[in-house]
Amino acid sequence: MIRVNELKYQYPKGPKLQFPSFEVAAGEACLILGQSGVGKTTLLHLLAGLMRAKSGTILIGDQDLSKISKTAIDKFRGAQIGIVFQKNHFVEALSVMENLMLTQKLSGVSKDGAFANAILERLNIQQYKNKLTNQLSEGEKQRVSIARALVNRPTLILADEPTSALDDDNCKAVFELLKSQAEEIGAALIIVTHDGRLKDLVDQRIILNKDEVNV
Repeated sequence: MIRVNELKYQYPKGPKLQFPSFEVAAGEACLILGQSGVGKTTLLHLLAGLMRAKSGTILIGDQDLSKISKTAIDKFRGAQIGIVFQKNHFVEALSVMENLMLTQKLSGVSKDGAFANAILERLNIQQYKNKLTNQLSEGEKQRVSIARALVNRPTLILADEPTSALDDDNCKAVFELLKSQAEEIGAALIIVTHDGRLKDLVDQRIILNKDEVNV
């Protein structure tokens, strides 16, 4: 689970931003909504430990990200936070399974090929595990990206605009896939998006407005 309280950030010589407090329990989903430029990406980077807040707290499980070193945050992120990026960032010289095993290795967790296989089966892409990622369709790559975010059994899953380029049917399918997999491993799921179609699918929503975020 994740708890965010009175989070503030300021870019050098840039605007001061403040974000609403919220909590997402294990197995639950939350949307972070707002138009481009409102601070969604900044909030995502703060939740992922890629940037440090000026003040406030981010608790993931029992760990307060503001109280650990940069090196410790990197290790914690690898083991406890799964991120579905807009761009896949695969190692194209490696197969699907090798990319998943590399994720586990770089995160410092024990390799678990059986669990990786199980995830691929649940995502209906187990038959592609020995293929290079550049041999896959865009939809297949997206599922591999979700598998990579899940392979370390994270406490928190962050998805960055996972549906913005999809039609209505695929938008719903990808969301249901993310939600079901988060429930399966007991992770909190946060989707950062400006895709209004998801509002009807998720009860918990944080809507960022420029007038409220900028201080």
